[in-house]
Amino acid sequence: MNGDKELIEMFPVIKMAVNRKGGLYVHGTKLPPMFRERVLDLYHENISQRQIAQLTRTSLHFVQNVIRDYNVTNSSLSLQGLPVQDRK
Repeated sequence: MNGDKELIEMFPVIKMAVNRKGGLYVHGTKLPPMFRERVLDLYHENISQRQIAQLTRTSLHFVQNVIRDYNVTNSSLSLQGLPVQDRK
């Protein structure tokens, strides 16, 4: 029984929520890199940002940020490590 308590403490319950577009998320965490990759794949296929947001079930703001980060760094990684003046 003592082992069960330790397991519960090691793996807390993750509360997932559903956004307005039907996508799942965990509040306060980043989306997995596969979402960023998918956004960029669709962007390179000349699909509009609004359509990308609908297809990936993410917000338009997320799509805009991914594309902005890509245009600045030429990478699918986010700009979180860069100073603020380099993000614009």
